[in-house]
Amino acid sequence: ISTGYLLSRLLGALGSYPGHRLDSLSILDRVNLESWRGGSQSPGLTFDHLKTVLLWASVLFPAPEDWADLQGSVYRLLVVLLCCLATRNLPHFLYPEHNLLQDSGLDLGVIYQRVEHFASQPEESLRIHVTHLGHSRPPRIDNGVKALLQLPASDPTYWTTAYFDFLLDKFQVFNIQDKDRISAMQNIFQKTKTMGSDSS
Repeated sequence: ISTGYLLSRLLGALGSYPGHRLDSLSILDRVNLESWRGGSQSPGLTFDHLKTVLLWASVLFPAPEDWADLQGSVYRLLVVLLCCLATRNLPHFLYPEHNLLQDSGLDLGVIYQRVEHFASQPEESLRIHVTHLGHSRPPRIDNGVKALLQLPASDPTYWTTAYFDFLLDKFQVFNIQDKDRISAMQNIFQKTKTMGSDSS
């Protein structure tokens, strides 16, 4: 059975749920094509890469409220994508032991920089006309976030909802009221704080 067919069926099923899952995929596909790949002039992420990121994000963020607003939905894909690029590992959704970034021939460092720039200041890439120029928010990524993105490479147990919730909180797009998830996120924060003090 073709895995492509199965993945397409999964995406179709996601489209039937309320929220902005497919909208966020569409936005990142446009940014990838126009900005990260320069209108397909340079090699880069494919739509299949982005679809896989959406499927993982849907598993990591299962609650309807995760997908209720468009900005938060886009950032759910972005934190997963940034983590995959930082650790150079995008697991195949059906065969997680297979890394879709391995042997791809892509310059993952360059792609990471482009995705990071977008995540830090998305307004610049989403402007359609010069009249949309305005005050940009300060960058959302600092050295602490960059270090956090590397954690699953050294310890795969960080590949959890709590870890990605912590990243969303750093990007100021968490907005979840579930007490259990907030508690789990705070536990990850304490764990990383302990790691930071141990290494200093």
